[in-house]
Amino acid sequence: MNYIFYLIYFLLIINNCLCFNYSVLNNLLQNKNNIKINRRNTLLLLPPVLYPLSVNAENEKSIEELREEANRIIEIIEAQKEAFNSLPKLKKNIKEQEIEKEQEIENNKNINIENILINIFNSFKNDNSINSLINLQNYCSNSNYIKNININKLKSSFDDGKYAILLGKFKKYEIKNYNKYFLENQEGYEVDTLVYADYKTMIYNSIQFNEMHYPKENDKEELHYVVYRWNFIKDKNNNYKLESCYLLTNK
Repeated sequence: MNYIFYLIYFLLIINNCLCFNYSVLNNLLQNKNNIKINRRNTLLLLPPVLYPLSVNAENEKSIEELREEANRIIEIIEAQKEAFNSLPKLKKNIKEQEIEKEQEIENNKNINIENILINIFNSFKNDNSINSLINLQNYCSNSNYIKNININKLKSSFDDGKYAILLGKFKKYEIKNYNKYFLENQEGYEVDTLVYADYKTMIYNSIQFNEMHYPKENDKEELHYVVYRWNFIKDKNNNYKLESCYLLTNK
């Protein structure tokens, strides 16, 4: 851009020179000794001399301003990053929450207890009431009151209460939510089972409305379910025994 300025400047000088009074110019030429370089004459020389200096000064100033601007931008970006990191994380969608929950269950799962529950429910489903209850007693701890109760009384107790649906009247079941705990240095597990049946079966077997869960979405069978929580403890022989079982209410 500098050469354009010089070109324009010299064109202007030439144009001004052509406009001078020729007589004055002639006198100047004839009286060379009278030509003086004074302050007025040197003013025309100042722009070519000063322009590069002013351009350099402006360039230096622009670079400094750009540096300051860049530093301000960096500060703004860093402040925004810090503010963004401090924002609460977006809640995970339902599918991600379900996957994490299933993974947590898998990590906490106790294979021995799972096998016991599978055996108990298979017996409930396929054996008669007496045999399935005898099988249940075999897995009970000595402190569980049904361990040594008369089998017929135990059957009557099941039939008259909220456990009758377990005696082969359910459609299917799911094992859920392994929760490990320690009580007085004794290892234990709480495990939930979802027991499914149709609405009428639930009502006929003494299940109350606040204990019943309604069918899940896309459940073609439209099965309701209840949740039984089983409590297992580890004995001195490192075997898990059934300590208790109870029906959870639907909160």
